[in-house]
Amino acid sequence: MRAKIKSISNDEFDLESFRPDDPKSFFLTLRMRVGREGTATADDFELLVCSPAWLLKSTWQPTWGRHMLIVQEYDFHEIERFIHEYVDRCEGANWVEVATKLSR
Repeated sequence: MRAKIKSISNDEFDLESFRPDDPKSFFLTLRMRVGREGTATADDFELLVCSPAWLLKSTWQPTWGRHMLIVQEYDFHEIERFIHEYVDRCEGANWVEVATKLSR
């Protein structure tokens, strides 16, 4: 069984037109709807995307980095490509196995 991205969105703005004030220091939350390949159903996954510069400015104590994608600068098409490549490699014997891999 393989995973397939059904959609990637943000609750506050359109990702195609969004441009952060500083592309080298930003963060945003993505909502990804991912389901089994060949079906219309999907589950929601959230992912924080940020830059190292934003982390340096915003993090002043130890913190976990799970559910986070760190990129040098904002390029939505590059971010989207990277996410699709990862999800396309997620497969398992059942959806629980696949979803566990996706949640990493």
